[in-house]
Amino acid sequence: ISGSPNGPDGNPIPSDGVSFPANALAIMPRTGVPQPGAVYFTDGKETRAVYVSAIGTAEVMKYEGGSWH
Repeated sequence: ISGSPNGPDGNPIPSDGVSFPANALAIMPRTGVPQPGAVYFTDGKETRAVYVSAIGTAEVMKYEGGSWH
């Protein structure tokens, strides 16, 4: 992924664009997500991420102007 050194959580973006452990998202019915993470997409011009928090909420974010929005 080009343009952003780190994802919305502040961690480096993996080369394959998936930051979930073993590239898998686990959602537990009562406890949420054991380890939050993101999937990153780019067309070479814009970079976006679908970030899933520890409580299981998903947010689509865009990297623009040096930060995630």
